Amino acid sequence: MTFDPASLIPVVISLALLALTDGFPFGETDTDCTKMIPSQLTSLPQRGPAPYNITVSMNMHGVGMELIVSIKATGKRKIRGVMIQARSAECPLPGKSVSSTPIGSFTNVEGTRTMKPINCFKKTNSAIINLNWGIENSMEATWKVEAPEQRKIRFYATVVDNEQTYWVGIHSETIRHITDTAEDDGIACQREISTHKPVSPGSLTNENGVNKLFGASTPVLIMSTLLISMILKHT
Repeated sequence: MTFDPASLIPVVISLALLALTDGFPFGETDTDCTKMIPSQLTSLPQRGPAPYNITVSMNMHGVGMELIVSIKATGKRKIRGVMIQARSAECPLPGKSVSSTPIGSFTNVEGTRTMKPINCFKKTNSAIINLNWGIENSMEATWKVEAPEQRKIRFYATVVDNEQTYWVGIHSETIRHITDTAEDDGIACQREISTHKPVSPGSLTNENGVNKLFGASTPVLIMSTLLISMILKHT
């Protein structure tokens, strides 16, 4: 029996592709970490409700407490790629944007074949992504916070079904600090409400047209009306 080196080519290609799928389609770029958009895809996120649900084992957190975060498909869609972060659910300060900095770290994932932590913004294990481009109905990971952190948080996820289809902004319920007894869930933030209804460019055009019709052209309309009335009287 002779050995044909060419027979190894498919095996080598398969191993190379398997290596490339590690973490696909997510990385540790600003796009991945800040916007939670998979940087290795070129499509835009889907609109409308996501066919996935993210749940947490407890509705409160504290130093050393471990929370199990689960993401599950609620329909026929699959989970081929995923990123999860914990972020503040507190209202931003006036003039400040909502925080995109991840909180806490993901642990106990060394033995899993589906998930791995990454270091967003140089914070150790501050986010977690899929280990390989796979086909799953559900995934889970363990999260905890080491330093005192009293803010309300939410877990946010991006889930990818295929190279063209993914959802961003899937989130859990609000998770309060163990000492927080406030009824406010920290999500309904007050915003400055303008007393003037914003006007679209189209309505501006229409408004200007009306002004021209009933403003500068008013004398013309009056004269036309008088002429029509005189003609009707003599007919």
